[in-house]
Amino acid sequence: MTPYTLPASRFCELVVNHNNLSEQGFLQWAFYPGMLFQSMERWWDNGGCRDKPHEGIDLCLYIDQSGSTRGLDKAARIPGMYQGCVKNIIDDYIGKTIFMAHDIYNDTVKQLYSIYGHVELLGRIESGVILEEGEIVGSIAGTEGKRLKILPHVHISVALIPESFPAEQLSWKIMNESLDIILLNPLDIFNGNYTILQQT
Repeated sequence: MTPYTLPASRFCELVVNHNNLSEQGFLQWAFYPGMLFQSMERWWDNGGCRDKPHEGIDLCLYIDQSGSTRGLDKAARIPGMYQGCVKNIIDDYIGKTIFMAHDIYNDTVKQLYSIYGHVELLGRIESGVILEEGEIVGSIAGTEGKRLKILPHVHISVALIPESFPAEQLSWKIMNESLDIILLNPLDIFNGNYTILQQT
């Protein structure tokens, strides 16, 4: 894997601001181990093992000033990490997944993408739309009536993808199977504090 340092993003600060979390006593983000990058654990239903390593992080929990663990609302607004262009939108098992390309490259001409899973589209979001850093890409999709018993959350992946790769072919299957795509740990761009919870 090519060593690569992710440019800093205000993503966490923007999520807090867009959803007025400071008014709700936001202190820091919280994750179960199974929510983390490359984890093989399932954090939903009755636990167990994933069938492949987790491609990113699942964001939905935070600790408030009283020490309580709280969850984002299902309609929480999700901002883009950097300025970029929406390249593809596909269905996933909860909502939609948005693939967004950024004018950031490594030394092998791979382009940085941020990927937002399990969202509902808002406003003008469609392929080809250019968004500034912090503009809303969607809201967290609800999980009522879905086959899995799982909290509403946004899945965040970050990847280096060849500039020549056809964006319309991007899918979760491709993300997992392509040797040309490098998945990166989204926590490396986090500008906020977080804690790891013990799952009971």
